[in-house]
Amino acid sequence: MFYKLSNISNKLILEKELGLSFKHPNIYKPNPIINGLNESLLPIITSENSDIISHGIWGILPENYEGDWQNFQNVINTLNVSKEKLSTNQLYKDAFENRRCLIIVSGFFTNYYKDGKIYPYYIYEKSERPFYLAGIYNKLSDGFITCSLLLTSEDGFLSKFQNLTNLMPIIINKNDQDQWLSTDTDKTKLATLLNNKYSISLNAHPIARDFYEQDIVFRTILDPVNYEGISYPE
Repeated sequence: MFYKLSNISNKLILEKELGLSFKHPNIYKPNPIINGLNESLLPIITSENSDIISHGIWGILPENYEGDWQNFQNVINTLNVSKEKLSTNQLYKDAFENRRCLIIVSGFFTNYYKDGKIYPYYIYEKSERPFYLAGIYNKLSDGFITCSLLLTSEDGFLSKFQNLTNLMPIIINKNDQDQWLSTDTDKTKLATLLNNKYSISLNAHPIARDFYEQDIVFRTILDPVNYEGISYPE
């Protein structure tokens, strides 16, 4: 779950909205569906460089890892990590304590199963502005950054639109970004941020089931689609 994200903001709008510039502006390209299984780049803000927008390879690797990204992902998928593992797995624990990041998105996706079919939902901020998801990162010896998305349990708004998981990405409000990125933030405050599931107002709608096809992306892929018996937000 949560192997795909969306970022449809163009570079200028994104920089204006966040008040930050890209470290490598020519790398960023809007993408309605970012597939993490394909070794994708994500725009992120790191603890180390919180005044610029960097890029990270989605799927965290150990800092001393020397092999191929795909080989590591075939052994253990690190695109996302539940918050419970942050204190029990050393790969995630050290990154969480010292290298947190904000993953910049326009939205993410979840799924609803009914009558033998799976329906994708696009989840986004009501004003359709970019927002932050909580992440952790490592820096490899060659300077490349790899990162993971953090997940928490879900029992509110999203539960109406997903029934194959009880998890959701952790959203970080812009007002809390400095505390999330600071290595001086105490554990109590970090715990509060990890538990603050709905720090922004979300919206949701079902989209075309072509979403599940690996190589099908078209201009209207994120547009609402009406399915009989499938819910919209009230």
